[in-house]
Amino acid sequence: MDGEDRSFRTVMPARWRRDLDIVEAEAALLVGRLLWDSAGRRDPVAAEELFDRAARRAAQAGDSVLQASAVLRAAFLGLYGGDPRAGIRRCVQAAFIAAPVSHALFALARLHAAEGHAMLGHVGECERALAAARGAMALIDADDPASGACPARTYRRLAGAAQLALGRYAEARVELGAAAAAHEPGRVLALLCGQLTLACLGEGDVDAALRYLWSAIELVELTGSLGALAVASRATRELVAVSSGAARGGALQAVDRLLAVSAAG
Repeated sequence: MDGEDRSFRTVMPARWRRDLDIVEAEAALLVGRLLWDSAGRRDPVAAEELFDRAARRAAQAGDSVLQASAVLRAAFLGLYGGDPRAGIRRCVQAAFIAAPVSHALFALARLHAAEGHAMLGHVGECERALAAARGAMALIDADDPASGACPARTYRRLAGAAQLALGRYAEARVELGAAAAAHEPGRVLALLCGQLTLACLGEGDVDAALRYLWSAIELVELTGSLGALAVASRATRELVAVSSGAARGGALQAVDRLLAVSAAG
């Protein structure tokens, strides 16, 4: 912001300044999300700058819920962009901001921290983060300004992802299956089906893995979800590597379909 903008903001009534800060924060948050998605989740720099700007504006406006949401969105850049340690740091920051104002946002931040710890193989830290999330969820009430941010299905989805990352395939399959049953067809269900494919492969259930994989590919084709496409691609590679006989034929057909979906995208 240049000097002229700062001078203009200084003479504005306080309520107008706060409203402008919130509008700027919400706009930066939206554009950051669009940039991250359009870059195929591979170039976090521009998105991170926007999320940081959103967090600063929200803090200036005194909106802790919006600030925590922006910081948590920045955490996703690390968690799903190859830097889980940075993601965990952001999750801790988001949880600290959310703690006085929203049990739901605090729980969501701790759940994502658990996922990050699982990616790094930190079993104890993951379990403590999951326990903290469960405790906070029990305290969510109608007065929570972000009461819908962390429903039970979100807990099961992220707890399942954490168990999958830790190689606890049976536990992951239970949690992810329950989460999938609670979601309508869309991007989230596409991701869950890909994760369920991996969980079934971990258990050695190739037939179930192939069924989930086909569902994942069909949903990726419908939704264009890049995150789900990445998981489905990994699951396809692993399925081809372990399958034989009729299952291998199905796996190779899935490869062809996935390549077609990727080319169309």
